[in-house]
Order: sequence, then C-alpha cells, then structure tokens
Amino acid sequence: MDRRITEVTGRLNSLPLAADASGQRILALRLLDSGPLTSLTALALGTHAAGTSTGPRTFICDDREEYWVKRRAQSGLLAELAAGRLVEKLGAGPHVSAVRVPWEALPRDRSLSEFEGMWAGIQHVAAGISAREMGLLLGAKRLDRSLLDEDSRALTIAVQTWLNVEDPQVLVDMHSRQVLSIDHGQCFKELLKGPPTRIVITPIPGIPDNYGLRAEPMDRVAPSTPLPG
Repeated sequence: MDRRITEVTGRLNSLPLAADASGQRILALRLLDSGPLTSLTALALGTHAAGTSTGPRTFICDDREEYWVKRRAQSGLLAELAAGRLVEKLGAGPHVSAVRVPWEALPRDRSLSEFEGMWAGIQHVAAGISAREMGLLLGAKRLDRSLLDEDSRALTIAVQTWLNVEDPQVLVDMHSRQVLSIDHGQCFKELLKGPPTRIVITPIPGIPDNYGLRAEPMDRVAPSTPLPG
C-alpha cells in the first residue's frame, strides 16, 4: 500500500512476456501485489471518535501520528485505501495507510475489542473541520471565501471528479486554509470508461460551488506528467 504509483511505471521496461502497454501494466501491478503489505501499528487509543455510519476511532500509531481507523466502508476498505492513497499522492488529502490494531492498544476493559485487526487509517488533521461540521457550526452565517485556498479547492474538485466519488466529503485545514478530500469509502462502485461524465463538487457552507472551477487554478493544479494507465 505504501509504494508510490511511479513504481508501476518504473518496472515496465524490465517486464518480459507482454508487448502491449495494457499487458505491461497488469504485470507491473501483479508484481506490486506480490510484495508484502506495509502498515502502521496502533500503540494506544486516541482522543477522538465520530458518530458516523462507520464509527471510526482515532489511534496513536508507531509513526507518532494520530489516525482515524475505519473498520468498514461502503465499497470496502480496499476502495478506501486505494482511493485515499491516490488522493494523497496527488497532494489532495492526508496520509492514508493500513493500520494494524493489536489488543495491547485497546482499553483494558475490552470495550473496543471489535477494533482488533487490520483496518484502514486516515491521518488526523488537528486543525481540520469537515464541511458537514462547518454547516452545523456556522448555521445561517457564511464562510468568507478568503479563508479557503482556491487552488486546493480546484484540486479537490478535479480528484473527486476523476474518482467519481459518490459520497464526497472534504476537510478544511484552518491553519493552512487547504481543502482536503477525505473518506473515500464509496468509490469504484462503477468503473466507467472514458472521461468523467459529471463534475463532483462537495458543498462547503457559504462558498459558491464554482469557487475553484476557474481555468487559472485548474491549470495550476494540473499534474505536469500524466499518471500511468
């Protein structure tokens, strides 16, 4: 999970047996799949919990960071990890990793014993507020668009559109003003061919949906080299 996307292309030239590009990509992915799974290990229970359908909790892991550990996702934890890693590599979201939760990291009363095992983890953003929470906090008030980085909003729109996210969610880092794409558990349900058929825009209270859709920020966040495949 922790290998970079570019490793796929790095192995293409050394692959025999497949002359066409599609066959080479499949072989490269199989080589990556044959490697060991890299993961983080939870050391202790964190301080945050969410009352959502997936009921995640935070854990302090062996990289000294706090992660939201999810035991289930709408399209499966593999979709959560794969989409989250792609989003992270593009600079549009926090670090995502498989997280192993041993029984030693759980409360002594075993109240969270269901978390023992291997799950998906999303790095906690200390100054982050989800767009949904923001709506509850602001009420009828409007958020000043100057508080948001327009380029990161553009990147989030582009990435969520590319992934065809069905339940789009974003987090606003109030320190950096960045808009981050999070919670990608409802991706890859439909693997549509060709270009995206719809634009995915996660509403942010008080912010126009077209904020970030201008050509200038879209051009600035466009990758200089295409992703493989």
